[in-house]
Amino acid sequence: QLSRFYAISGDKSIATGRIVSTAAFFVVYTLLVPIGLYAHRIIETPLADSDMVVPTLLTNNAVFSPLLSSFLVLAMVAAAMSSLDSVLLVMASTFHRDIISIKKVERTKELHIRATRKYVIAGALITALIALRPPGGIVTLTSFSGSLYAACFLPAILLGLHWRRGNSFAVCSSMVAGAVVLFLWPFLPFSGSIHRVFPAMLLSTVLYLFFTQIRENTADERVDTLFAHSSS
Repeated sequence: QLSRFYAISGDKSIATGRIVSTAAFFVVYTLLVPIGLYAHRIIETPLADSDMVVPTLLTNNAVFSPLLSSFLVLAMVAAAMSSLDSVLLVMASTFHRDIISIKKVERTKELHIRATRKYVIAGALITALIALRPPGGIVTLTSFSGSLYAACFLPAILLGLHWRRGNSFAVCSSMVAGAVVLFLWPFLPFSGSIHRVFPAMLLSTVLYLFFTQIRENTADERVDTLFAHSSS
């Protein structure tokens, strides 16, 4: 959702987008949460895998007719494809522009587009291979990905929007620290007492603040221009 805000035309549209996106999330989650409550009453045999709740409901003719079940499956696949293409495009363009091309001579727009298409295909193939033997269920993987976003990007995005200070070393160190804590926390003996996203976000934020204070401010005149425009 954040990447889409960069294409908004003006400040008024940004304010509208914040309201609409928040309201949309509220409506969606309000409709999703009761599914689990209803499933406990409808499904008589307990399911070992929570990912099977929706398929079990869709294949139960007493709950949904075959026609309605088919329509719901198509709707879910369409929603997944809509999200997947955006994720693949952002991943490919970020990988090419911010990692591969960061130290290379500026290329033409056509070469950037061609390279991004290749990385989209590569990312789709890797994702498909992982999906054949997934390391966890949908709920587990979704929870992990959300935790990874929060641990790696919370300080850089939140503090970067409201604080003039900051440097590349602070951002990179906070991202690496957040990811490392997120991966290693389950192996600690006391990991069950607190979710791993909280210590990961805490360490990530502390390192961002620490390295921002002790290292030289590398921001150029564009940062002052952006903050001056936002405060006007």
